[in-house]
Amino acid sequence: MNHLAIENTLDALVMQKAVKLIDEVKNHTHRRELIQLMSAQAHDDLLDVCTNG
Repeated sequence: MNHLAIENTLDALVMQKAVKLIDEVKNHTHRRELIQLMSAQAHDDLLDVCTNG
């Protein structure tokens, strides 16, 4: 393998890793937002039950 091919392979691996990390961060953020929404909904349901029986 020549120097350029090695460099290109390394660049591709770094990009692949970066894309994977970005996806993980997006998924984590999305999951956290969903949990917050679900928690808010559960809180509303609990208030509803307490006030309306």
